[in-house]
Amino acid sequence: MIITINVGGKLFTTTTETLFLSKYFKEISEDKIKCEKDGNGYIFIDRSPKTFQHVLDFIRDDKYPFPDEYEYELDFYKIQYKFAETIEKELVPCKKCKFRQTEPKYVYCDFCVRGMLQA
Repeated sequence: MIITINVGGKLFTTTTETLFLSKYFKEISEDKIKCEKDGNGYIFIDRSPKTFQHVLDFIRDDKYPFPDEYEYELDFYKIQYKFAETIEKELVPCKKCKFRQTEPKYVYCDFCVRGMLQA
C-alpha cells in the first residue's frame, strides 16, 4: 500500500512495506506511539526532512552509504544499522600452522605471529 508522510513540512511517499521496516512507523500503525496529523491527514513527524531522506534511502536499500553523523536518526526511527557487528566474519587457515584460523586480511593467526616475534 502506498503511503505519504509529512516530515518537517516535506512530503515523502513510499510503501507501508518499506516504512514498516522501521519499528517506529510499525508502532505508529499499531497505536503504540501517538502521532500528529497535518491538515491533509498525513502523519506528521517533526524531524528534519534532510536527514529523513537518508533514513528512507537506507531502509529502501541497506547498502546505502548512510552518513555517520546522522546515526542518531536511525535510533529515533528504531532502525537496526549496526549490521557489521552481527555478521560472522569469514575465516581462513593460518598460512604457517594451517590449523588455527584468522580473518582473510591477516596471513598468520595470533599464536603464530607471537611465536615468530619471539624467535
